[in-house]
Amino acid sequence: MGIVTDIDFLPYTTLSYANGPAFSKFFYSSPRSDMDNSENGLLFNTNDHVVKRYDVRKFSNIDGKDFQYPAAAPMIDETHGGGDVAIYSSGPWSHLFTGVLEQNVLPIFMSFAACIGPDELNSCNYFKNK
Repeated sequence: MGIVTDIDFLPYTTLSYANGPAFSKFFYSSPRSDMDNSENGLLFNTNDHVVKRYDVRKFSNIDGKDFQYPAAAPMIDETHGGGDVAIYSSGPWSHLFTGVLEQNVLPIFMSFAACIGPDELNSCNYFKNK
């Protein structure tokens, strides 16, 4: 779970989706009350209703395999999942792209193999510096 936001002061999950079926599980609408006069903590409001987020700390199944992470826009299915993506490569330095990789290393490996980027981080200078 991430740190709390500066709008509603509730924690958020670091994994979330722009859209998908879990929208209604994380947001709720309620009639405006006298306590809602401040904009603080409200994600959206009209003259008579406010939209707020549920506190994710109160979900008992957040570590379960079937847990659906928050979605900002309601849709029946998400358009981008958090699943693994296959990488195929051939040629020089293709051995870097094997096994399971974190997504943040892909641009580093690509720039290294293509001889672009900082001199100390590209394959063209790799053997020169040895």
